[in-house]
Amino acid sequence: MRSEVRAFPAATATRTGRPGRSRRPGRTRAGCGTRYQDINRFTADDLIAIGFLSVRVPATTTRIVLRDRTTELADLLAQVEPDRDLVDVDQPIDHNWPAWRLHTALTSIPWIKRTIAGKLLARKRPRLLPIYDRYVAQVTGCEADHWQPLRRALLADDRALHHRLLRSRDALGLPAEVSALRMLDVICWMEGRDGGKPQS
Repeated sequence: MRSEVRAFPAATATRTGRPGRSRRPGRTRAGCGTRYQDINRFTADDLIAIGFLSVRVPATTTRIVLRDRTTELADLLAQVEPDRDLVDVDQPIDHNWPAWRLHTALTSIPWIKRTIAGKLLARKRPRLLPIYDRYVAQVTGCEADHWQPLRRALLADDRALHHRLLRSRDALGLPAEVSALRMLDVICWMEGRDGGKPQS
């Protein structure tokens, strides 16, 4: 990894929806997305976390997510396994995959497009669902249906990339709840932000 890895913990905090430097597990906004009591429902904390990513959620969208369609979204979210890694998915990743159906439901809500839906899903299922934005697209070359290409990359060479991401997390002293996908996401963000140029 590049020399800028020294900035990785702070970048992870910023990228995952926490302002400033990371804090103890269980006391961060990033952790709220997977609290047991909230694991199968979207909450105000989830929308606030998106706000920390320089996005202002419209009131109409907030009302739909938290009130008008909350039961529908919770039912769909409950079908997406909370403790599964993307590399371990053993079923077709297509429009019938539960996560895909939830993504489709989210993007049917006014204002929520692919990137915002992806960030909400990544917050609720950080081991299973990767963030997708212009930085990820730039670095990975995935422009559509990115779940399957990323899964293939993580599986390649006896899961070499998946294991390398976890080793890098451990070497940096990051907590275990930082998944391989979050490591990959932050690397893509740092690489894409800096245009791939080495840092001094």
